[in-house]
Amino acid sequence: GDDNIVPLIITKVKNDVMYISSEQEFETNAKSVLSINVQNSIITHNTAYRGAGISINENYECSGVFNNTIFSNNISSNVGGGLDAFHQDIDLESCIFDSNTAGYGGGIFCGDNGSNEKEIIIRSSLFINNQGTNDYSGGIYISSDGSETRPTIINCTITNNDGGLYT
Repeated sequence: GDDNIVPLIITKVKNDVMYISSEQEFETNAKSVLSINVQNSIITHNTAYRGAGISINENYECSGVFNNTIFSNNISSNVGGGLDAFHQDIDLESCIFDSNTAGYGGGIFCGDNGSNEKEIIIRSSLFINNQGTNDYSGGIYISSDGSETRPTIINCTITNNDGGLYT
């Protein structure tokens, strides 16, 4: 395996600081991370204004790769209960988004509303029991107003959400 990839358990996201525990405990300011690669991890029971599970800062050119990761029971009062990746490229494979809540995009909030094309790839993932409280975007909310964003969703199950896919 890759020595730079460690399994994570992320809990208690507060004030834009992500507290991460793995074999070595450390913390990082989420705004300084330019790319994130999360594998074999559980992100659960967090609350935040946006991106309660993980928020990839929209003010930087960032990207996120997520493989075999569970996002569950995260609550955002704005967007992206499980994952907020607005204005970012994301690649997800074999992930589970279960029982996340947000105003928009209970599971994931992503895409772009400008002239940028964002790459959104979601493969072999499950979206279940997620809720979008301001509309029917419980599973996935893809913002594409005026952008060239074209999501690719392959072999996924989107079921029992308050709205499956909103684009």
